[in-house]
Amino acid sequence: MKLKVLLTGALLTALSLTAEAQQVKLIHAINGGDLGLDPALPVDIRIGRHCVASNVTFRTISPYFHQRAGAFIVRVSLANPHRPCRGQRVISELVEVNFGDSLSLVAHQTDDGGIRLTRFSDEQRSQGQSNGLATVRHTADAPTVDIQVNGGVAIPGISNGDSAKAVLPAATYSVGIAPAGAPQPVFGPVDLPIPAQTNTVVYAVGSLTTGSFEVLVDSIALH
Repeated sequence: MKLKVLLTGALLTALSLTAEAQQVKLIHAINGGDLGLDPALPVDIRIGRHCVASNVTFRTISPYFHQRAGAFIVRVSLANPHRPCRGQRVISELVEVNFGDSLSLVAHQTDDGGIRLTRFSDEQRSQGQSNGLATVRHTADAPTVDIQVNGGVAIPGISNGDSAKAVLPAATYSVGIAPAGAPQPVFGPVDLPIPAQTNTVVYAVGSLTTGSFEVLVDSIALH
């Protein structure tokens, strides 16, 4: 379903952003099937007093939008087409937005089968004209994992809710995800392009237990 961003008061379109503005994007990384619900799991999202998005479905990665600085309660509720953001609340988290932040707010599963919202800071600084940045975020119902690149462990020991990054020359890499300390990947290996001047963000989502484990990929320009 289509993401609808409601531009009210504190929210402006991405076109109005300046380098100093706070940028926030929303990622829906919960497979409803793992919870015994519709796999798409449509939800509405409220930040503070503003209902910022409605009918957001699994795998949605929104564009950035402007959010004023401050501390806000972010509430995720089951989608209500008649009264957006008035459905059953499933997540409520306090999130700090600081001046100049670029953030991804990710609704995801925990490693014990629960759900939560995690705040990630997005790197946007250039890492060199011929380099890209690979960022891996563990947002799956899975134990601690190692990230394998071209057959070797490049990023060891990432647990649920953690993020790690590596600067790489622009190229296509063979990437796998394996339980920490294990040689055999549970995902991949797959070819992952890392373009120059781009932060390629990989989210591990779903559940190893149910077999829904997969990855979502976002791209953020570096400058």
